[in-house]
Order: sequence, then C-alpha cells, then structure tokens
Amino acid sequence: VHAYVRMGLRWEHTGGHSLQDWEMEGSSFARHYPEVYGQGLVDAQGVVRRAYPTQRNATAVGFNVERDPERAQAFARARTSGKVSMTRAIRLINGGVGINVFIPLKKNGSFHAMLVVVFEIPSFIKHVTESPGHQLLISEYGRELYSTPGPSPEWALKWGASLPLDYFDLPWTVTAVPMPSVVKAQS
Repeated sequence: VHAYVRMGLRWEHTGGHSLQDWEMEGSSFARHYPEVYGQGLVDAQGVVRRAYPTQRNATAVGFNVERDPERAQAFARARTSGKVSMTRAIRLINGGVGINVFIPLKKNGSFHAMLVVVFEIPSFIKHVTESPGHQLLISEYGRELYSTPGPSPEWALKWGASLPLDYFDLPWTVTAVPMPSVVKAQS
C-alpha cells in the first residue's frame, strides 16, 4: 500500500499521469506486486476513469463507487480525512471477494481524485503469508475470509492464537494454528 501512496504523491507532484504513464507504472507495479488484483483512478464524483490491468478490469471503468455502500464509506473517509482508507471485505466487480484501498490525490492542495488499489483476498493472503507447519485463518467480524487447510476446529480452539490486524482501518483477526506435527516436535 505504501508504494501506491508514493505513486499518488508522484501523481500530485507532476499534475497527473498521461494514459501512457499510467499504463507504464501499472505494468511495473503488476510485475513487482503480483498480489495486487488491479488499480484504478476514480474521479471526484466517484466514477472509475482508468483501470489496470486494462483487460481484466475493463468492466470497472465507468463504475460509480458511491453506489455501493461499503465503497462509498471508504471513499468518503479518504476524501474527508485526506488519508488512506480501506473497505471491509466486499464482492469485487469482476467476482471474488476483496478489499479496495482508497488513496486520495490532490491538485493545487485540494482533493482531485482517488487512486484505488484492489486486492483479491485469497490470492493476496496466499502470496504474503506462506507459513509451512501452520494453518492460517483470517476473519472479519467473525466471518471467515480465508483459511489454509488445517486440523480440526477443536484442535484450532486448543492450540490457535488470534490477533487483530491493525493496519489502517482493516477490521481483521488473524489466527495461526500449529499443525499437530509442529506441536509434537516442540513437546
């Protein structure tokens, strides 16, 4: 997310990106951050004007984020605060479950547009949390968003450890459960 904040600062400093620059930077980010499903440029009225990768996210162009309550709340928080804001887990425009991260962009010191970064939850979590020997569960307000294969629920209750994920305003809980082989090896 911080790399995208820097992208937004470059956008502000240069006064915006041409379509060619947008696609070049999007391509670079796609190579270096494969866990990102896509990125978009949202105008001040909440309409997605550009999306990258272009082919995969073409259906997002023209979508008004203010018509979806969860996206509208995150968009408004970012616009009002001038700080990054995230949605809770939402249904993505192209299907699947993910989050949208809204990064406000200014022009001449005033809100102008929003950079939105899209993460599809299962591929994002898998990419950033490979943890052999452990089951990983991620939930939002008690609703499971992601889990790797693991032992029985009883085992998870006995041996698992949970922590809130305190990252921007993301309301997730992460639970790690050691596999029986790990517990046996430690005994």
